[in-house]
Amino acid sequence: MEKQSNKKVFWYILFAVITVVLCYLFLVVYLYFISPYNISLKLTFWPFQTTGSMGNLYMDSVVEIKFQANEDLDVVEKSVVGVNVREDGFIVAEYDELRSMVQDSNIIINTNSGKIYNGKLLYGDMNYNICILKCENREGDEGSVKIPFVKLKTL
Repeated sequence: MEKQSNKKVFWYILFAVITVVLCYLFLVVYLYFISPYNISLKLTFWPFQTTGSMGNLYMDSVVEIKFQANEDLDVVEKSVVGVNVREDGFIVAEYDELRSMVQDSNIIINTNSGKIYNGKLLYGDMNYNICILKCENREGDEGSVKIPFVKLKTL
């Protein structure tokens, strides 16, 4: 009787372990293929990556910001790099790079995936050297902003 009891316990434990592993793998597959935009959450649930592949994940949240700027009494096209920090498209960039922007300049945001969005400057602070831009859909585009993002954590 004791042998049969031990077999039942073994099978219950094996079933529980397999269930936990399958649930974990489903979560990883969900984050990588179904909801691929939250980079920080991906790395939380699947930290088994090389430094290079982690860097490639973070590079997906980097965008190029193009605008017109005043330089030596001439208007030139400039570009700056920024990072998307929210799911709905808030970009953080250096204020030093953007302070020469023409007042009514059209801001264009290019993503690594090839999508193009309009940008709107929301905030800029010279003391902290930070500015925040909001991504908006271009005319004729439907849907929400879809750019991979990195969550900022408080210290």
